[in-house]
Amino acid sequence: MSSLSYIYSLALKLYENDLNWSSVLISEYLYRKTSHNESLLLLLKGLFRIESYTRIVKLMEDNGHLLEEFHFKIIYYKAKHRLGDKERAAVMDSAISKLIKPSKGTGISQSRFCGTNENISNFGDGEQSFGNGDNSLVLDAKHPENIEFNQKIQLETKSVELFFEAISKPDVIKKNLLIESFQCDNQNLESLFYLYKDDLVTKKELKKLFRSTSLHIKDICNEIFFGLEDCTMHNLFNAYRSCFYELPFYCPFYIFVYSKDLFYKNKKQLLFNLSFASFKLYPNSIYTYLSLGLYFILLKDFLEAKKCLLKGAEIEKNGHLFLYLGICYSALRECENAVSCFNISHRMLIGSWKPVYYLACEHQKMTNYERATFYFKEGLEIERTHKLQEKYVSLLVFCEYYEEALSYLASQNNPKHYLLRVYCLLFKGKINESKGYLAKCEKDWKFYATSAYIEHLLNNLDKAADLYSKSLLIHNETIIEELMSLVIENQASKTENDVYKYCTELFDNLFSKSTEFDVV
Repeated sequence: MSSLSYIYSLALKLYENDLNWSSVLISEYLYRKTSHNESLLLLLKGLFRIESYTRIVKLMEDNGHLLEEFHFKIIYYKAKHRLGDKERAAVMDSAISKLIKPSKGTGISQSRFCGTNENISNFGDGEQSFGNGDNSLVLDAKHPENIEFNQKIQLETKSVELFFEAISKPDVIKKNLLIESFQCDNQNLESLFYLYKDDLVTKKELKKLFRSTSLHIKDICNEIFFGLEDCTMHNLFNAYRSCFYELPFYCPFYIFVYSKDLFYKNKKQLLFNLSFASFKLYPNSIYTYLSLGLYFILLKDFLEAKKCLLKGAEIEKNGHLFLYLGICYSALRECENAVSCFNISHRMLIGSWKPVYYLACEHQKMTNYERATFYFKEGLEIERTHKLQEKYVSLLVFCEYYEEALSYLASQNNPKHYLLRVYCLLFKGKINESKGYLAKCEKDWKFYATSAYIEHLLNNLDKAADLYSKSLLIHNETIIEELMSLVIENQASKTENDVYKYCTELFDNLFSKSTEFDVV
């Protein structure tokens, strides 16, 4: 790892050039490593620059001994002054009010939030809780290590100039200027951070930029930003601590990172805790409202999610915000509004496949299959994710382009797509060949439903009934219930087995019929 002296000097130089987000991230990391007041002071100055005034006041009031020092006292009073009478939000819309009230759906009691001094460890529900919060964080005024922060670092003037030019420009121009800014000296981490947070580059492009840096910057990026030692991006901002819930965080971007993580893990209570704590500590951050939006999307309360996101839009027009708004409009069957939001998100998040994925799904719902195919192909050019590939091939199968679907699946040779091969072959009448691929599939409810259907086709009714039952025990699906009723009817009355008519409907329910709002 690069010397702490170098890291501090870089954070300071970034701050001096008004490159505040990267300075905050680095100084927060440095403070955790050293407990030096110099790094804490730099962190607080950076938080002030990004207008996290409530967070500063809360931190200082929970660690009153800091107010004995002149520089900390000045920042505290400046933050109090900026807050004015707005330390408590005067008006909360119905969505946020709903969070604080007791909810039957979540079993949350309002009393949990009374008299806790914002110690978010009190929010737990039997799942993993947030940990010790600010109250338990003792900010030691004495230096535990004798490290002098004295290295001299210079950022290229051109790099700084290009960064500020970039953030005033739209999409592709912004991306190119940020890349040029970073490549001027490979030290302006603010440009790299903006490329990531605004999804302006693909993972491949970001890795390429990362590899071109000096050993010092690679170390910092590995340790603080990306955790790319295994060449993956999922460890973003999480490489230097095993569990977020054990410690408080300061940079508001963490709200977004951890909200998405909790969303994917379906941790409703913890996402509620994070959203509520964020609303108290970062009431004017776009990431607070993205977190609130994700919480209500996870609850499938799309109307309340939309209200939170529209509130966030008053703070910042954010590409992820429009993506989530599009999800809400789609779920509320407002197709035109959904498409508009996804289009805006696509123009802003030019390095992300997610807006294109939802555009394709939305056009598929509207039976505009040609347009849906166009967007799926565009998304696959950005990143060949399993989700995109599955949806694209299922659309080809639905449109009866079996040979094209089989050709694409053969070119990818992904075991996760074997079930799609099964249906391609079934539609072509190749039952025995389809059974060969089915045997290699994951044994989930779709596997049992498909196995049952094939046995039903072959008139093995008892075996089909048993397999339908296994599928229903795992996942209750109307089409499986209908097929179960049909097989019982076939057993009882020896009626003609016309189950072949259900193949398209079964496939549609398994792959094409509904969009799962699980990509954020």
